[in-house]
Amino acid sequence: MPRSKKPIVEAPTQPQTLQSRILRTPEILARFGISLPTLFRRKREGVFPKGFKLAPHSRLVGWYESEIAAWEAQRQSGVPASPDGQPA
Repeated sequence: MPRSKKPIVEAPTQPQTLQSRILRTPEILARFGISLPTLFRRKREGVFPKGFKLAPHSRLVGWYESEIAAWEAQRQSGVPASPDGQPA
């Protein structure tokens, strides 16, 4: 008996906003040209935003693109940031 094909799910038609887009670790590493140990060290030192878990019992971490863009703008303008990545 032939298997039934699963319906194809179409991608959303609306463009994602900066707030809704989640950046994963490989995207962060590529965007800033840093290694994984450097990312861990910067998070531990409070120099980089901590991010959030993508699932309750998961090791996957993500960052909202809007928060990374705001942190990047603060960094370029010379405004100090607190450990959570927000302006001090």
